[in-house]
Amino acid sequence: MIELTYVLGEDTRRVQAKIIENYNREQDEKLLDQLPTVPYQEKHRHAIEDHQPGTGQWFLRDVRFTSWKNDATPSLLLCQGIPGAGKTIITALSIEDVLKESGNDTYAAYVYCDCQNQKKETVTVLLWSLLRQLMTPERLIFPFVRNKCLEIWTIQLDTDSRIKQIVLLIRLLSNLSRKTYLFLDGIDEVTESDPYGKDVRQRLLAELYGLADTCRIFVTCRPHICTDHLHHTSRYRTIEIRAANDDISAYVASSISASKVLKDFVIKDVNLERTIIDIVQKRSNGV
Repeated sequence: MIELTYVLGEDTRRVQAKIIENYNREQDEKLLDQLPTVPYQEKHRHAIEDHQPGTGQWFLRDVRFTSWKNDATPSLLLCQGIPGAGKTIITALSIEDVLKESGNDTYAAYVYCDCQNQKKETVTVLLWSLLRQLMTPERLIFPFVRNKCLEIWTIQLDTDSRIKQIVLLIRLLSNLSRKTYLFLDGIDEVTESDPYGKDVRQRLLAELYGLADTCRIFVTCRPHICTDHLHHTSRYRTIEIRAANDDISAYVASSISASKVLKDFVIKDVNLERTIIDIVQKRSNGV
């Protein structure tokens, strides 16, 4: 009888310990969710909704993209394009493409930068937003990982030290997985410098490049952004984003089909739709 009571007591203590552990994890996760991040999911959803079906496939088939995605060695892929070329849509398509691998020890995190949020989108917050997405439920089970995340914000650290801690944890998590993808769309919309004159955009680029030996980094920006320091490394690829003729054709044809007025016009002339598409292609200039 005494033995049975002892065993039941041990079981009870184990159950109590598990309840306390789960409670602590839930509280830690609530704290993590209250920390500053960039709202990324809504922008991603809008980009996917705005995508014209069938377009952008040229990019996903490009050998530079597939190599960046599949090579054994991680690298940084820089995608430059003029305003309106479709950089955000291409980013969203690329994210969806790699998310097909998720669950196979593959992780992806992404941020869509916005010039209207420059005060909020600091190097610290942008990198933290990427890290927070990598903190999946199965990783948050481990107290060490949760504690390290909370320490980043609860311990008094200067900005440089906090950035280093975030990068260190991103590196740690990526080393524990088969593949880690980090997407940052529109780095040109990040402020060039802070009120104290410190570089913000170039610091962010430098930190991302520093992670390119363990993470697959995807960055989009306008052509004027200085990336000279990236050109001297083998862990760097670039693709120019332009509106492909096939994409323009698909978009114009869809727009005509969606407009009753335009549809009525092209019905009267079998060659009119092709003429409209040709003119738009010639004048699009990659947009």
